Amino acid sequence: KAFEAGGPKKPLLVVCMATAVDALTGQGQASLPVLLAWIAMTTPEEICSTSPRRFLDSDFHKALLACLAFHFGFALPTDRRALDIARAQYGVSKKLHAATERYWGFDDDDGCFEVYYSMLKTSIPNVPEPIATQLLSDAHTKGPHRLLDLDSPATVKLIGEAYNQGSPCDAVEVAHFLQDRTSYQT
Repeated sequence: KAFEAGGPKKPLLVVCMATAVDALTGQGQASLPVLLAWIAMTTPEEICSTSPRRFLDSDFHKALLACLAFHFGFALPTDRRALDIARAQYGVSKKLHAATERYWGFDDDDGCFEVYYSMLKTSIPNVPEPIATQLLSDAHTKGPHRLLDLDSPATVKLIGEAYNQGSPCDAVEVAHFLQDRTSYQT
């Protein structure tokens, strides 16, 4: 298994396809798919956490919250203090208290699941350390949420290397969108 319970933190790269939702109508917008990606050093326990502090303390959950914000059409502040307050508020909110482990595939032998909050995703555990180190650097991330910079050809190339050398699972077709820059938005 890529992640063993109680084991050390390991890199997990996620590429997800979000549907931009119009905040006024609640309807999905007809356009190219929006791809978002992040990498975090994490454990199954951290991924499955429902702790009220998860969006403050976990790099995995910080990036996940940014993706959910885009997908569901709510805005997160960019000012650090205001962002931390918003993260804390969402951490205690019952709106995002789904049984995360049911969607990330750590409770059964089937491996992983393809959809999380209706966003298709590719998960890539076992990212080789040199690739993970590069992707975790400021050179390949952007913004206060540290999402991977999919506008950067160098970042997309590293994600491709992680895909080829790691253990991709879930809806692996999502990561295939990265092969053609004209097939997605960031």
